[in-house]
Amino acid sequence: EAVPYVCALGAAVKASVDGMAVAAPRMARLRSQLLTNLDVFLRSAKEDLAITVNGPFEADQRLPHLLSVSVEGVDAAALVNFLGEDVAISAGAACHSAPPASAGDSGADSGGVADEYAGVSGVLKALGLSPARARSTVRISVGVSTNDFDVDEGAAVIAEGMLAQLLSSAPPVQ
Repeated sequence: EAVPYVCALGAAVKASVDGMAVAAPRMARLRSQLLTNLDVFLRSAKEDLAITVNGPFEADQRLPHLLSVSVEGVDAAALVNFLGEDVAISAGAACHSAPPASAGDSGADSGGVADEYAGVSGVLKALGLSPARARSTVRISVGVSTNDFDVDEGAAVIAEGMLAQLLSSAPPVQ
């Protein structure tokens, strides 16, 4: 009695896998375009800004749809709040269920000792990221329906949010 359902599930999985084989190279291209655009937008406003890829730098060693980056001085949690529903991004790592602590939170363990990694994903810590870099990590995904326009506009909005933070905290020019 369940055989038709099992066959249907198998057909759905096969269709999904076949679709991903076609979509993955396109999503990888869009992910690379997103990284390039973010870098260009940030450096055009402030030449010394560096966007850092978290995880393997080689594009073929990363998931085709996912970009995890850090920009020193950006508070990822505040950026997510700033962007609201304009762009769907996340702070930290996907495996981290607690909200990331913002840059001003130091946290403390039960003995009252400050934990510099409070609120930071264990994965980002295991990758060797400093607490500040981990707290500046944003995770951006592209999907099968994402197009070039989405990537270009999304990168512009994300960079604008990052720059709003960075330039507002910059020391005054003398």
